[in-house]
Amino acid sequence: MLFLALCSAFLPGVSDAAINYLKAGRFPHALTLADIDRDGKLDVVVAASAARQIVVLMGDGRGGVSRTLELPVGQGPGWVEVGDLDGDGHADIVSAETGAGQVTIQYGDGGGGFPRRRTLKVPAAASVGVDDLNGDGKSDLVVSQAVPGKILVFLGRPGGDFEKPAEHELFRGLHILVVADVDGDGKKDIAVGGLGQHHVSVLPNKGDGTFGPPRHYSPGRLPHYMAVRDFNRDGLPDIAVVLGGEDAVQMLWGDRKSGFAPGARWKVGANPHGIAVGDFNGDGFSDFAVGSRTSHDVSVYLGSPEGAFRLARVFRVPDDVITLAAGDMNGDGRLDLVLAFASRHEVGIYLGDGKGGFSPSDAPPNGRR
Repeated sequence: MLFLALCSAFLPGVSDAAINYLKAGRFPHALTLADIDRDGKLDVVVAASAARQIVVLMGDGRGGVSRTLELPVGQGPGWVEVGDLDGDGHADIVSAETGAGQVTIQYGDGGGGFPRRRTLKVPAAASVGVDDLNGDGKSDLVVSQAVPGKILVFLGRPGGDFEKPAEHELFRGLHILVVADVDGDGKKDIAVGGLGQHHVSVLPNKGDGTFGPPRHYSPGRLPHYMAVRDFNRDGLPDIAVVLGGEDAVQMLWGDRKSGFAPGARWKVGANPHGIAVGDFNGDGFSDFAVGSRTSHDVSVYLGSPEGAFRLARVFRVPDDVITLAAGDMNGDGRLDLVLAFASRHEVGIYLGDGKGGFSPSDAPPNGRR
């Protein structure tokens, strides 16, 4: 995103937009999209930090919600992920609760209920990731600790239990982690942003759930949100890094010699938070959108075959965007954007037009417009 004072003067596609709101608990700090109740419709799972809740907005398939679940958790849930932790084929919800110093797992029954839960004591838990790290078919759990700055890897056991966690010490101020094949060898690695050292660190997976020495990269100040994708289609994963201290997105291009090489940088709005990646205009290339907490806008960049991006539009929103995600919320085959508005305690759904534009949902959320 760019500063709106500049945007309104010369940038393409700048517009103000009304928006529908979905109540999502006090201070929605993180969200993810998943089909929780297996009805074929995407649901919105929100970590409501001040409410000590995980709020699940059950999608109605039209861009709105049919009902809301409120699941109590510990103090300060700051991150949330969805995965099948116990191997029963149902979606479970995992949240990192920084204030409580714990991770909570809520085991789903496949119908939208969560009859069973457990907690893991993890002081200063900042974010979580779920994936199969050792190829045994079971989901494993990864947790970042802001202090003292460690990555904890819990390998899964049958029934949703875990082995004793392996600890990987990095540096203080670890923030949001991503579990993905970062080096292109087919194994799920761990990448994490560091607000203390201004690093992006990559732990390369050996394939058995153990990890090699970390590789550190310095994309710029305050790297926190990240997205891993082969943006330039050269067969190597790249990392798009949101730089909170520079109001920009920095690309780290995958490189067979050095791991990653710094690439282009694109300006976004003031105090950027969150990045959503997908093919917004249907041309087969990856695009990205970034929200802003200070300038109250969303920047949409459209991709090209070589990994170049052009700013397609900046649209204003009524509050600070603390995170966002992309998914098809109304079943029309086009990607939509779901935004978390922290101060309004709400989530907004913007429907994609398939050309890189987004407009408010016309489905009344919870009876409100």
